[in-house]
Amino acid sequence: MPSTLRLEWTAETSPEPTSCHKDTDVVFFWPSQCPRRPTASNAIGATTMSNTKGQESLVVDDLPECLRILAHQELGETAVVRRQALKQLRQLLSDEPSLHFTADEDTLLIFLRARKYDVPCAFNTIKRYFKARRENPDMFDALCLHSVPFHAACRQHQLVTLSRKTDPKGRPVLMLNLGKGPPHYLSTEPGPSPARNRARSSPRGTWNTSICSLDQYYRVGILHIMHIIFKDCFQMTGVVIVVDFKNLGPYHLAHYTPYNVRKFVKLVQDCCPMRIKEVYVINNPAVFDILFAIAKPFLKHKLVKRFHLLGYDLNKLHGLVPDDLIPEKYGGTLESYDYDDIERELKARDEVFEQWNSYGYREAAQDTV
Repeated sequence: MPSTLRLEWTAETSPEPTSCHKDTDVVFFWPSQCPRRPTASNAIGATTMSNTKGQESLVVDDLPECLRILAHQELGETAVVRRQALKQLRQLLSDEPSLHFTADEDTLLIFLRARKYDVPCAFNTIKRYFKARRENPDMFDALCLHSVPFHAACRQHQLVTLSRKTDPKGRPVLMLNLGKGPPHYLSTEPGPSPARNRARSSPRGTWNTSICSLDQYYRVGILHIMHIIFKDCFQMTGVVIVVDFKNLGPYHLAHYTPYNVRKFVKLVQDCCPMRIKEVYVINNPAVFDILFAIAKPFLKHKLVKRFHLLGYDLNKLHGLVPDDLIPEKYGGTLESYDYDDIERELKARDEVFEQWNSYGYREAAQDTV
């Protein structure tokens, strides 16, 4: 995507982009939601796929102009490519009778765009995704806002945060805090009050099992990932991930076992239809090398190249991510995250999550991918 593309949104006025023009100052603004594609009944040009000469149009007419530019430049998406890919993907799905996945066009496009319209690759991603759901019920069963510890993990401790604005390339910044608090916060002793009290007083941005289990942490993260992939614009731009490992120690290695690391890597890399563009690791101590050595064999070469280990020099992060997307505790200007907006959108998608929860393999999936 050229660095001269500029998109701007105004939250109070319209969900559509307020401008789309060439400019050297590249800034993206994200309000309560990205522009949504119009339905066939109200999309300008959506009712016809041909020009006056009867030739098929190469333009995806039901996207705002800004997203058409992104779709074509990032993914090679045109009306013809999209229609043919959807037809091929539906045919492949019809040949997978054990998989219940009666998805509409918007849902299928999530997988196609994540794999740049490589139809067999998108089909394999769908199969891996639903196989992962079947094999990991603790992470996926009845997944929705009301079934995850959103208040504790997000509002109280900011273990998972998602920027409302985007970086200069239009990508949201997802931040994960995988470090821990001081040792006295780590008790998991039984009893009603000690663990709860410590969870309440544990510093923000620190994870331990008194806040939530590792699987519950995964669920919160997956919910945020789905929040991202449901948006047309982020299907095209991808996402930037910042991972904070401050105070990572032996306590964490007891939880981040090779099995759990492999499970998470395979899920995010191979099963989730999300384009990971960069991963910035900050505050990583020496013990992180052990964790990364465990993860690296499971990472594809392309993704390994997108990992940037920044250590404790946060100036490096400031050179990569705009200050207004970096929290104040890291030297940025972001005062607080607006969880209200994300929570409202997640609540509004209850029926969508319910539909996704109804999909899946009706019998054991064959290990063909």
